[in-house]
Amino acid sequence: MNIFSWIGLALTAAILAAMMKPYQPVFALLTAIAAGFCLLWVGTQTMGQCAGALYDFAGAAGISGEIYLPVLKTIGIAAAVRIAGAICKDAGQGALAVQLELLGSVAAIIACLPLFTQLLSLVGDMLN
Repeated sequence: MNIFSWIGLALTAAILAAMMKPYQPVFALLTAIAAGFCLLWVGTQTMGQCAGALYDFAGAAGISGEIYLPVLKTIGIAAAVRIAGAICKDAGQGALAVQLELLGSVAAIIACLPLFTQLLSLVGDMLN
């Protein structure tokens, strides 16, 4: 994981997009989106490795996948919504970004419903 190369890519794309924005705003946006996709691709690979390690840890500890999988889904939803919302804001669509964030919050809650049901089941077992 070489974070400094990722930072360099992001800063280079940001400077390039800022220089192009007054002359060609479409190309500035496309530059930012392309750099974002590059970073997203590397980030998903890293997250895949992290998810594999968490899966191994949970298996060694005897923890069911039903417990940690919703958390990973929620993290993925939050990251995707944040990136897409930033792209919408860069494109001048602030209202669309807010709607996307609202939808992301609902999707995160839905992804965590299995956790809530297990928590209620655990509390019910403890009370009985």
